[in-house]
Amino acid sequence: GQGSALRVLASVEFWALGVIFFGFFGTVLTFQGLWATPFLMAAFEIERLEASGLNLLIPLGFIVGAPLYGRLTDRFFRNKVQVLLQVLVIQTVLWAVLAFCPRVLGEEGMIPLLLLMGASAGGFATALWGLVRDTTEENVLGRVTGFLNPAPFLGVAVLQVVTGAVLDRVGRIGETYPAHAYEQAFLVCLVVMGLCLVLCAGFRKRLSPER
Repeated sequence: GQGSALRVLASVEFWALGVIFFGFFGTVLTFQGLWATPFLMAAFEIERLEASGLNLLIPLGFIVGAPLYGRLTDRFFRNKVQVLLQVLVIQTVLWAVLAFCPRVLGEEGMIPLLLLMGASAGGFATALWGLVRDTTEENVLGRVTGFLNPAPFLGVAVLQVVTGAVLDRVGRIGETYPAHAYEQAFLVCLVVMGLCLVLCAGFRKRLSPER
């Protein structure tokens, strides 16, 4: 058991998954937990209550997306790495919209974007843990899961500092930062998500249980 756990920890595949987990949920949770509500207030000049209501669409999407992706993966996408790649592509596109042209969508256009962000995050979680289960020996599964669990929280810890520094560099206007300050911070998230996509694509064959 000990040897198997050490073997997993020494594998490049484990660290690739950990970094992807770190980057993916680091960005999504930083956005949902910190910047989504004030960004929506600044971008669309709406009250905090209305912006918070829109922000709730992300966890709502997650609740729907996790079981939905699980069903779809079982029926259509046998390869969970392929699902991770698809979700990373979706998220990268969403971050590109948030970084470059979110106000073009209008307030109504943010509804499907936020729902899709949550749903694809739910799909990511389902596929990632399914992949870990498929590729890890039963006797060390609990330990490996425990080692991976802190990754998203570390991601949030790092990304809230980095995005906060970007916002502070632009400066606050009243209660919130200007909309273009958030867009600059979202550019950081776009880069992180894009790197996760590249990493997942690069390790596609090595991560797959069918290899």
